Amino acid sequence: MKVRHMPVLRPWPIDTKGCGAPKRIWRWVTTVRQWEVMENWEYSLPNGGPRIIIPKGFMFDGASIPRPLWGVLSPIGLLLIPGLIHDFAYRYDYLWAKEADGTIYKYGKGRGQHFWDTIFKDVGKAVNGMAVIDTLGWAPCPWLDGGPGGATANEMPRNLSPDPKEEGMSIDKDFHGKLAEQLTKHEGLRLKPYHCPAGKLTIGIGRNLEDKGITEKEALVLLDNDIRECIEDLKTVFQGFDGLPEPVRRVMVDMRFNLGPNRFRKFRKMIKAVENRDFIKAASEMKDSRWYTQVGQRARTLVKMMSKPDA
Repeated sequence: MKVRHMPVLRPWPIDTKGCGAPKRIWRWVTTVRQWEVMENWEYSLPNGGPRIIIPKGFMFDGASIPRPLWGVLSPIGLLLIPGLIHDFAYRYDYLWAKEADGTIYKYGKGRGQHFWDTIFKDVGKAVNGMAVIDTLGWAPCPWLDGGPGGATANEMPRNLSPDPKEEGMSIDKDFHGKLAEQLTKHEGLRLKPYHCPAGKLTIGIGRNLEDKGITEKEALVLLDNDIRECIEDLKTVFQGFDGLPEPVRRVMVDMRFNLGPNRFRKFRKMIKAVENRDFIKAASEMKDSRWYTQVGQRARTLVKMMSKPDA
């Protein structure tokens, strides 16, 4: 997993100026450098986890990496990302997370040491893919760390949070939650379009589709959910779906998206040809169908992709 944007950090100086030589040496040897996060930094946790935010102003010192291991595992080297996330989680026993609508909430609040240690390991694997390094960094955590809300907790503001002015987000999760419950009770929840008492086509919890519709952001959330659903379904159709060439997988998802689960499964000969990796045959079966004449250019593009997956 590639990290799109690395956190912007500022190192804080170790104060040795004006001290006598013995004291300067002592501070140089024993003082841990502090790093400050200069901008709100976002990262999507692996394994389907939420998008978390480490807020601007957070100070950390790599304490998640036990100091005896710093000679091998620098806290600002390969383990910077898992270490930064782990440091914040240990400091507060939660992580700030962002929902699709921009609302901020406390993820994992009160889950404790084992939960955050597991996230440290999972993030390390996702970011750098070096299992040995990640395990070396993770294994001592339960014994050498102080646990969530430890001695350093009082060194930071109690409610350090993402700046809503910077992010354009609300952080009043309690108010938002109560209001959502209230509106759901009054409007009701309908998962298919219906006509409200005013005669407007509506869906969900009172969303007026005729006058308001949906935003581009909401459309992309729906699209992402639909793509995930298609992929999960295709994994039940093709035993080795993840091992197929990427263009072939994209063709299958596109067709499954367009046709739905039942109609897609009627392409039995195409499915069998894909399973046998006979992509020329699969393209021929796609072309020899009513679907091919119905969807026009889309079908021609997909047939071309299927017939030449290595192009």
